[in-house]
Amino acid sequence: MRCFAICRPLLLACVLLPMTSVGEDKTITPPDRRDVQTEVMSAVAKLGIKDEASLDSVTRLWQESKAGKSRDVLDLVVKTFAAVHPETSRFVDSCGYVQPSYKVPRMPKLEDAPLAYKANVGVFYGRYLAQRRMYDEALAVLKSIEPDTTVDPATLLFFKGVCQQQLLQKDEGLRTLSLLLKNTVGVPVSYRQVAQLMEYELQNLEEKSLDEVSRLMGDVGRRLDLGRGGQRVQKRETEIVARLDEIIKKLEQQQGGGGGGGAAAQGGNQNSPADAAQESRVKGTAGKGDADEKKIAGKGGWGMLDKKAETKARESIKRKFPSHYSEAIKRYNLKLAK
Repeated sequence: MRCFAICRPLLLACVLLPMTSVGEDKTITPPDRRDVQTEVMSAVAKLGIKDEASLDSVTRLWQESKAGKSRDVLDLVVKTFAAVHPETSRFVDSCGYVQPSYKVPRMPKLEDAPLAYKANVGVFYGRYLAQRRMYDEALAVLKSIEPDTTVDPATLLFFKGVCQQQLLQKDEGLRTLSLLLKNTVGVPVSYRQVAQLMEYELQNLEEKSLDEVSRLMGDVGRRLDLGRGGQRVQKRETEIVARLDEIIKKLEQQQGGGGGGGAAAQGGNQNSPADAAQESRVKGTAGKGDADEKKIAGKGGWGMLDKKAETKARESIKRKFPSHYSEAIKRYNLKLAK
């Protein structure tokens, strides 16, 4: 029975169709579970696994598993590789722990690794990184995987779309989400609903708008939460300041060009300069124009606010806006001062 389980995959692997790049007009269908098992057992053999105990454990794993959905089959495939490959086992275990954000497990780099291994363990790893909000790293992994090389194309496309949407890659994200929503069979309801929301947001995202600036600020906050303050974050911050500057200048131009004509439109109610002088007089006597001076004490440390009100205002800003928001405004003010 065991010999048949091992030899049958090797024979059937020879007749499997070659994997090709997926076009936008091609339907993506997850493979049948039996075909997946065939391919995975072939990959196990290519990894050089010959230990009978390990092979027996893999056979039992597939016999006892009731995984039917693509997401469950993906986990089963990864669990199979972990059961026979110690390095993969340590990697999978490390992805299950809640670790500090700066400590990230690395996917095993195997020479001549079978496609079934690279694609499916890659999707598993990309999903893990995306769930940790490490979108740059996740996208680098997921972009190298074709949808028809994995047992779970929906998960691949969904998390790839998540990364592109979070990184404001509008055109790439819309293509990925369209492929998921229109060309992929068996997309889970949860994936489809979230993907539709992401597609709507990307479609309505305007370049150099306040919405885009807000998202850029959120991206900076995410990177800082992950303990990253390098050149990429500094570049984002500079970009935010530049976008704010452009938006403010545009608003100022609109306000400056929109005035005038209000008083002139009222026709006969216009007063000449001479009439204005007469109107300013109190009827009967002419005023001297003197006024009592008021001593205004500028006791407030922040504008005209006293210390208590200033503290309350600062606390309100901290609650309503991300921590990096004040820093971005500070940079903007410094730029204006120059």
